[in-house]
Amino acid sequence: MKDVIIQGIEQAYQSLVHMLAEFLPRLVVMLVIVAAGFLIALTLKYILRALLHLTKLDRLSEEAGASHALRMAALPSITELLSQSVFWVTWSGFVLIGASVLGVAGLQEQISRLFLLLPAIFVAILILFLGLVTRIFSRAPCSWRR
Repeated sequence: MKDVIIQGIEQAYQSLVHMLAEFLPRLVVMLVIVAAGFLIALTLKYILRALLHLTKLDRLSEEAGASHALRMAALPSITELLSQSVFWVTWSGFVLIGASVLGVAGLQEQISRLFLLLPAIFVAILILFLGLVTRIFSRAPCSWRR
Protein backbone atom coordinates (compact mmCIF):
# COMPACT_ATOMS: atom_id res chain seq x y z
CA MET A 1 0.00 0.00 0.00
CA LYS A 2 2.82 2.36 0.92
CA ASP A 3 4.52 1.71 -2.44
CA VAL A 4 1.32 2.52 -4.36
CA ILE A 5 0.96 5.86 -2.57
CA ILE A 6 4.61 6.77 -3.15
CA GLN A 7 4.33 5.76 -6.81
CA GLY A 8 1.17 7.92 -7.18
CA ILE A 9 2.92 10.91 -5.60
CA GLU A 10 5.96 10.43 -7.86
CA GLN A 11 3.72 10.30 -10.94
CA ALA A 12 1.89 13.46 -9.86
CA TYR A 13 5.22 15.21 -9.27
CA GLN A 14 6.60 14.13 -12.66
CA SER A 15 3.39 15.30 -14.32
CA LEU A 16 3.64 18.68 -12.58
CA VAL A 17 7.28 19.13 -13.59
CA HIS A 18 6.43 18.22 -17.19
CA MET A 19 3.51 20.69 -17.29
CA LEU A 20 5.66 23.48 -15.84
CA ALA A 21 8.45 22.73 -18.31
CA GLU A 22 5.97 23.18 -21.16
CA PHE A 23 4.15 26.20 -19.71
CA LEU A 24 6.98 28.42 -18.44
CA PRO A 25 8.60 29.10 -21.85
CA ARG A 26 5.20 30.07 -23.26
CA LEU A 27 4.64 32.35 -20.27
CA VAL A 28 7.98 34.07 -20.88
CA VAL A 29 7.12 34.54 -24.58
CA MET A 30 3.74 35.97 -23.59
CA LEU A 31 5.37 38.46 -21.21
CA VAL A 32 7.86 39.52 -23.90
CA ILE A 33 5.03 40.04 -26.42
CA VAL A 34 2.99 42.07 -23.92
CA ALA A 35 6.01 44.20 -22.94
CA ALA A 36 6.95 44.81 -26.58
CA GLY A 37 3.32 45.62 -27.35
CA PHE A 38 3.24 48.13 -24.50
CA LEU A 39 6.31 49.89 -25.90
CA ILE A 40 4.89 49.88 -29.43
CA ALA A 41 1.51 51.17 -28.22
CA LEU A 42 3.21 53.90 -26.18
CA THR A 43 5.31 54.92 -29.18
CA LEU A 44 2.23 55.07 -31.42
CA LYS A 45 0.44 57.14 -28.80
CA TYR A 46 3.19 59.75 -28.64
CA ILE A 47 3.64 59.86 -32.42
CA LEU A 48 -0.09 60.36 -32.95
CA ARG A 49 -0.22 62.98 -30.20
CA ALA A 50 2.67 64.88 -31.82
CA LEU A 51 1.02 64.70 -35.25
CA LEU A 52 -2.29 65.92 -33.88
CA HIS A 53 -0.56 68.79 -32.05
CA LEU A 54 1.10 69.75 -35.34
CA THR A 55 -2.29 69.92 -37.02
CA LYS A 56 -3.57 72.08 -34.13
CA LEU A 57 -6.61 69.87 -33.81
CA ASP A 58 -7.24 70.96 -30.21
CA ARG A 59 -7.40 74.62 -31.22
CA LEU A 60 -9.75 73.86 -34.08
CA SER A 61 -11.96 71.74 -31.86
CA GLU A 62 -12.07 74.55 -29.30
CA GLU A 63 -13.15 77.04 -31.95
CA ALA A 64 -15.79 74.67 -33.29
CA GLY A 65 -17.20 73.86 -29.87
CA ALA A 66 -16.30 70.16 -29.90
CA SER A 67 -13.98 70.59 -26.92
CA HIS A 68 -16.85 71.99 -24.91
CA ALA A 69 -18.88 68.85 -25.64
CA LEU A 70 -15.95 66.69 -24.56
CA ARG A 71 -15.55 68.65 -21.32
CA MET A 72 -19.27 68.31 -20.63
CA ALA A 73 -18.86 64.53 -20.93
CA ALA A 74 -15.82 64.70 -18.59
CA LEU A 75 -13.51 63.55 -21.40
CA PRO A 76 -10.01 64.82 -22.19
CA SER A 77 -9.14 66.85 -25.26
CA ILE A 78 -9.68 65.32 -28.68
CA THR A 79 -5.94 64.81 -29.16
CA GLU A 80 -5.63 63.02 -25.83
CA LEU A 81 -8.78 60.99 -26.47
CA LEU A 82 -7.60 59.76 -29.86
CA SER A 83 -4.05 59.00 -28.74
CA GLN A 84 -5.30 57.11 -25.66
CA SER A 85 -7.73 55.14 -27.82
CA VAL A 86 -4.97 54.09 -30.20
CA PHE A 87 -2.78 53.12 -27.23
CA TRP A 88 -5.42 50.92 -25.59
CA VAL A 89 -6.58 49.24 -28.77
CA THR A 90 -2.99 48.51 -29.82
CA TRP A 91 -1.93 47.21 -26.43
CA SER A 92 -5.11 45.15 -26.10
CA GLY A 93 -4.25 43.49 -29.40
CA PHE A 94 -0.79 42.59 -28.14
CA VAL A 95 -2.21 41.28 -24.86
CA LEU A 96 -4.58 39.06 -26.83
CA ILE A 97 -1.73 37.81 -29.00
CA GLY A 98 0.33 37.12 -25.88
CA ALA A 99 -2.52 35.26 -24.24
CA SER A 100 -3.00 33.14 -27.34
CA VAL A 101 0.65 32.04 -27.09
CA LEU A 102 -0.14 30.38 -23.77
CA GLY A 103 -2.15 27.79 -25.63
CA VAL A 104 -4.93 27.41 -23.08
CA ALA A 105 -7.68 25.52 -24.90
CA GLY A 106 -10.76 27.38 -23.67
CA LEU A 107 -9.01 30.72 -23.96
CA GLN A 108 -8.14 30.26 -27.64
CA GLU A 109 -11.76 30.44 -28.78
CA GLN A 110 -12.48 33.54 -26.70
CA ILE A 111 -9.37 35.29 -28.02
CA SER A 112 -10.34 34.55 -31.61
CA ARG A 113 -13.75 36.12 -30.92
CA LEU A 114 -12.09 39.21 -29.50
CA PHE A 115 -9.80 39.47 -32.54
CA LEU A 116 -12.90 39.60 -34.70
CA LEU A 117 -13.97 42.71 -32.75
CA LEU A 118 -10.71 44.64 -33.22
CA PRO A 119 -11.42 45.78 -36.81
CA ALA A 120 -14.83 47.05 -35.71
CA ILE A 121 -13.19 48.97 -32.86
CA PHE A 122 -10.67 50.54 -35.24
CA VAL A 123 -13.44 51.53 -37.65
CA ALA A 124 -15.46 53.02 -34.77
CA ILE A 125 -12.48 55.11 -33.67
CA LEU A 126 -11.89 56.22 -37.27
CA ILE A 127 -15.55 57.21 -37.71
CA LEU A 128 -15.45 59.11 -34.42
CA PHE A 129 -12.28 60.91 -35.47
CA LEU A 130 -13.57 61.77 -38.93
CA GLY A 131 -16.89 62.94 -37.53
CA LEU A 132 -15.17 65.21 -35.03
CA VAL A 133 -12.78 66.55 -37.65
CA THR A 134 -15.67 67.22 -40.03
CA ARG A 135 -17.55 69.04 -37.29
CA ILE A 136 -14.48 71.04 -36.37
CA PHE A 137 -13.78 72.12 -39.94
CA SER A 138 -17.40 72.93 -40.65
CA ARG A 139 -17.57 75.33 -37.66
CA ALA A 140 -14.03 76.69 -37.71
CA PRO A 141 -13.38 80.18 -39.07
CA CYS A 142 -12.40 80.27 -42.70
CA SER A 143 -9.01 81.91 -42.02
CA TRP A 144 -7.18 78.72 -42.92
CA ARG A 145 -8.64 78.76 -46.44
CA ARG A 146 -7.07 82.12 -47.37
